[in-house]
Amino acid sequence: MTIVNMGLAIPTLSVQESYRRSMRLLLLVFMLGLINLCTTHAALSNSVKSLPSTDTTQLAFGSCIDESKQNHPIWKALNSKKPEVMVFLGDNLYFKHSDLNQNTTLDTLKIYYDRLAETPGLQLLRESSTEILAIWDDHDYGPNDSDSTFPLKKLTQKQFLNFWYGTPLDAEPRPGIYRSVFYKVGDKTMLVILLDTRFFRTPWKRDLRVDEPSYGAILPTTESDVTMLGDEQWTWLEDQLQQQADLHILVSSIQVLPVDHDSERWDGMPTERDRLLQLVANASAYTIILSGDRHLAEASKLPRSEYTDLKHDLYEFTSSPMTSGAGHGRKEVNRYRALKNNVRVNNFGLLTIDWSKDVIKAEFINRRGNSVQQISISKELNTKN
Repeated sequence: MTIVNMGLAIPTLSVQESYRRSMRLLLLVFMLGLINLCTTHAALSNSVKSLPSTDTTQLAFGSCIDESKQNHPIWKALNSKKPEVMVFLGDNLYFKHSDLNQNTTLDTLKIYYDRLAETPGLQLLRESSTEILAIWDDHDYGPNDSDSTFPLKKLTQKQFLNFWYGTPLDAEPRPGIYRSVFYKVGDKTMLVILLDTRFFRTPWKRDLRVDEPSYGAILPTTESDVTMLGDEQWTWLEDQLQQQADLHILVSSIQVLPVDHDSERWDGMPTERDRLLQLVANASAYTIILSGDRHLAEASKLPRSEYTDLKHDLYEFTSSPMTSGAGHGRKEVNRYRALKNNVRVNNFGLLTIDWSKDVIKAEFINRRGNSVQQISISKELNTKN
């Protein structure tokens, strides 16, 4: 059937064809919305980026930045190393507790990020070819030692993702900031896995009689309802550690291996720590851990003889603080400390990965750009056949 209009014959659509077209249009709209939802936050998860194809790759890492100390010399030291990748490990600024309340807005949070953005050394780093990655810890997430109960976490998440990853403030990201990035270096691959130990974590169990820290010492708890990462992030992490690569770098804001101090640590939830170690033991690639938070730096080693499922001794490198207060931990015990002492000056960590020799050198660099402590790991000699 046709309709004649001003001399033109215009075909009419059957009811079935009209319905099919409408459904196709709705499906297209749905798919575009789904794509947009996924890309608002997860676009960098499992993305692949290329780094200069050389025998060595340098990855710097650090935590605990006092955003008011904009001209701190550690920034000059960091930029002088020209790392291919820089990982900010959390506490990248410090919200005041008094600014986190029912009246807090994105503009309140932006004041802190604007102050950080005005740091000349960070500006120089962001203008360079260095790839920048970031996770958060308690002070750029919320109050001290904050967890999943923090009511403003979706607000602070938006400001965090906007500053570090360019996510629009009006986007609705998925819960949490965890993500991963593949880096190709010639025919080698490195997977950086960035965890979120705040958004989903249940509250710590504390001994309130002990004033260390001020909220009370954290006591290990094996209660069945505690979680560090939440179900969805755990499932994601299991998949990430099975991704094929030449090297996995697992990034946690708080320490994984040390068990002797009573501040925030994975051992506050021993079952969760064991779960993580088991995933690392079954990982498809050689894995090392990076962490921050402690206002000290140290290398820790869990021997494979102590955790028999491990294919290699497991190393963790903790770097803190970059520009905030240093000097903590002089008498602190760490049974897994790989070197004699910890480092108690402003510092950042630096990994130099020699792909041709399968050797990783980890060192801590002070404000003058000098290496104050270093250790080298041979992947070949450290891996169980």
